[in-house]
Amino acid sequence: MSGLRLSRHVAGVLSVLITLAAFPSPAAPPGDLAETLSGRVLLAGARTPVRGAEVTLLDRDGAILDVGETDPKGRFSLDLGVMDDPRQEAVVGLYLEVGVAGRRRLRVQVGNVMTSFGTEVKVGPLLLPAR
Repeated sequence: MSGLRLSRHVAGVLSVLITLAAFPSPAAPPGDLAETLSGRVLLAGARTPVRGAEVTLLDRDGAILDVGETDPKGRFSLDLGVMDDPRQEAVVGLYLEVGVAGRRRLRVQVGNVMTSFGTEVKVGPLLLPAR
């Protein structure tokens, strides 16, 4: 290649690179990133809803990401927006810890109780030990 052709080739490559930098790839399609995690807390045995249970979302290192409380039907919802990358691979490694005064605490890995993944991650009923 002559020097002139090489310069045009390099200029063309640079033009493509500059264009790619100016138009970054689109954001991940909806559904790939989770926004909330929801479920129910039931009393083991009777399987009745537990009202006022504290539900804590923890990362792999035990750092608290969010804390919520169950409603009269035992339902809770936690925010996953604090995560840097709330994709399924990261969410399954999180932990849920559930507690109510006078009862043993329950700690489970999200991946072991997850029933569906989307913008809302759903987990199966969390069964709180009777005592």
